[in-house]
Amino acid sequence: MHKLLMAAGITGFAMLACADDSSLGWFDPGKPREGEAAAPGRPVTVKVDWEKPLLRIPPRFYGINIHPLSAAEGFRNRGLLEALKPDTIRLMLTGRTSWIKKNGQTVVVREPLTPEPGKFNLTEIDALIDGVKSVGAEPYITLGFGAPPWLNTANGPKFGLPKREDIPAYADFKAEFAEAVLKRHPEIKLLAIENEPENVKYPIADYVQLYRLAAEKIRREAPGIRIAGPVTGYAAWKQPDGSNPSFGDAIARLYRDQATFDVFDWHIYSTSPQRVFDSVGVIRRVYGSKIPLILSELNLDWRYSGSGGEASRKNNTSWYSAVYLAETFDGLQRLGVERVYYFCLRNNFFGMYDYHFTKVHPAFHVFRMFTSELGRERVDASTDHEAVGAIATADRRALLVYNRSNAEVKIRLDGASFPSVGVYSEEWYEKNKGIDGEKFHALPATAPAPGREMTLPPRGILLFH
Repeated sequence: MHKLLMAAGITGFAMLACADDSSLGWFDPGKPREGEAAAPGRPVTVKVDWEKPLLRIPPRFYGINIHPLSAAEGFRNRGLLEALKPDTIRLMLTGRTSWIKKNGQTVVVREPLTPEPGKFNLTEIDALIDGVKSVGAEPYITLGFGAPPWLNTANGPKFGLPKREDIPAYADFKAEFAEAVLKRHPEIKLLAIENEPENVKYPIADYVQLYRLAAEKIRREAPGIRIAGPVTGYAAWKQPDGSNPSFGDAIARLYRDQATFDVFDWHIYSTSPQRVFDSVGVIRRVYGSKIPLILSELNLDWRYSGSGGEASRKNNTSWYSAVYLAETFDGLQRLGVERVYYFCLRNNFFGMYDYHFTKVHPAFHVFRMFTSELGRERVDASTDHEAVGAIATADRRALLVYNRSNAEVKIRLDGASFPSVGVYSEEWYEKNKGIDGEKFHALPATAPAPGREMTLPPRGILLFH
């Protein structure tokens, strides 16, 4: 198991609070497999103590982003989404974009959700939110990604950016937008005011003013609503004075300027699970241990075009990504993170399955293992080598064992026996990744082989029931 996970229980993560954030100011996506471990030269013992509770997995922990698809496209092929059983789905209520095949050609369809001042495309917004609820998930909405065209007074080249003197007007717009949505969907209890303000290129002071003004107005109209922020990526946040504060320094400025979020929300794309865990420590060091944490975009690589696009696709959809997701879910649960949203549902670069429903990606089955096969009451499960991780639940008696090395590992179970096991290997995935309509190939379960030892495939998973 990972070195920082070796200590028993949640206390094993106390070391992360001291993590240096110097590595969080940039991301070199050309360095894959940062989370891989050296294979042990001996069998690894996996021990489960069914009488020792570890933690309860939060009820909205397992999330997925549906963006930027329209409701018609985002909820097409419902069988695949329903099979994933996400607890919650995140929607960015900006314009929706779909890529439709017509006569063999790809046609881009764009649909703004805020077409002009005071008007909102509530029909599409209703369809998105109702779609989330129809699959048993809770919606989490983000009101925008930059200002609409009539408020782009600072001429943001990619995302709408208001001038400082127009921030109050923009805050009024955000509050009006939230009120329109929440009147129709009062069941929504969590929202974010903006997405990735460092990419929109707000000065930190302007973003804080926007957040504080909009949050005050929204809370007045919707008492009890939780408002999340800053929804930043973990990269540096360049300022008008030429400074370029790191992830941690920018968070410190937000705290110093009294950006009092109800929930702290951030994004991180990294091939290294450890870097993901480090980001939690950086946030906790500034905002303390009490504020709820939501990681609303997680994947290995953020690039979706240009020279890095193909490398990004390989990082996010390679076999390496399967155990990456298992390890990050494991660690983030131990660190007390409330929700984690995978980016994203349907996409050739990032998705749980590809855009045209031809194949599932490796993370698809891992996500299903956590939502459908494991329970919520985790008990103590440990291993005697960092290459192997283990997660056990008592309410649904199950054990998931994952291999962080790129070689076969023999394991022995101590304190646990099961009638069946599913073996998730790269070989099985490659033979069974195809999608037929709404049908996918489920991982089969068989009786464990006789004897004390079992083989854990390279970067593979054993799921015991």
